[in-house]
Amino acid sequence: MREYLLVEPEARYAERFTFGPDGAYGRGELFGPDEVVTLASLGGLDLRLAEVFELSPATTEATAG
Repeated sequence: MREYLLVEPEARYAERFTFGPDGAYGRGELFGPDEVVTLASLGGLDLRLAEVFELSPATTEATAG
């Protein structure tokens, strides 16, 4: 598995781990509710976390500030 994504719906964040050239997963990369995660293992699929968390645009602006 080249990458995997952990999603924390209550805290509204996701953490992506990618398989490195050293044969191990590196440190996770955090994404907030207003960000888009591009998943290389799914052909470059853009995953909008606001949609995953079912947030309105006003909600994502409030959590970003």
